[in-house]
Amino acid sequence: MIDHFLKEDIASILNMNINIENLQNKTILVTGATGLIGSMVCKTLSEISRVNNWNITIVAMVRNMKKAEAAFADVSENGNIVFLEQDVVTTIEWAGDVDHIVHTACP
Repeated sequence: MIDHFLKEDIASILNMNINIENLQNKTILVTGATGLIGSMVCKTLSEISRVNNWNITIVAMVRNMKKAEAAFADVSENGNIVFLEQDVVTTIEWAGDVDHIVHTACP
């Protein structure tokens, strides 16, 4: 289950007067997904998608699959995070379309 404090933050985001509805049915690539900022972005998007039934796909670019699986165990039941295991300094090997990129990695 997702952390209580993160749930409160996500609820606050959903109650803000900001336009995030354009994320519905989108695919979002997040680099550095196991880092602090990247993991929070992924978890927030995943939970927002689940709560609103928005069909957001998160492509989480990670260097270590075991670390990624452990980092996202609390949102794995949402089923909308796909892992892409590779280093950010190489050409992205994703075959699908991506609507948005959130770049939180650094070499």
